[in-house]
Amino acid sequence: MKKIYKLFAAVLSLCLAAGALALAACGEKDGKVTYNVSLSCTDTLIFGGLIVQIKGEDGALIEEKPAPDGSVSFTLEGAEYTVDLAEKAGFEGILQEYVYSVATLSAEKSSAQIEILPVSQQYQGQETIAYSVKVVKPDGSPVAGVSVQLCGGPSYVCNFSVTDANGVAPFSLPAGSYEVHIAQKIDGYTFDNTAYTMGTEGGELTVSLVAA
Repeated sequence: MKKIYKLFAAVLSLCLAAGALALAACGEKDGKVTYNVSLSCTDTLIFGGLIVQIKGEDGALIEEKPAPDGSVSFTLEGAEYTVDLAEKAGFEGILQEYVYSVATLSAEKSSAQIEILPVSQQYQGQETIAYSVKVVKPDGSPVAGVSVQLCGGPSYVCNFSVTDANGVAPFSLPAGSYEVHIAQKIDGYTFDNTAYTMGTEGGELTVSLVAA
């Protein structure tokens, strides 16, 4: 009887091992990986106004999802990605008073946490200088209410500001090089995210929208 039990246990172990191998083979064939992103902020109420974006190595948007409870998962091809944040429609300006870290994902590192901090905490004790981005239409007229994003600086974080009636979005940041992004869709216009950077001396940069 003991021999029968041992034989049964051996057969069961082989079956389980075969099943595990089959699942692994399927996973490799499918090439999909589940990536998990969590948000960390003392003010969790802002999560409801945010969208988590997954971008490819070339900066192109791959997929985006809301994360109202501070966490979200994506099932994508196994590759390297950048995790970014954007504002949901109707919540433009919600990130104006915050900065956040930009995380990366890969098949080997499938989980990431985005730290979101109030600007007042992020740059406490640091010297900052004035940057500003002016957004205008092709005819030169200012565009108000546009969410502008600057990413970079000494510790590479992303900062938001919203253009005023003069089309100007102000920033007070540590000296560094920053990429400029228009962080929302503007009906009838396009914007080249790769065309603009700001240098270490601050100042104002004018961004002209292009008719779609």
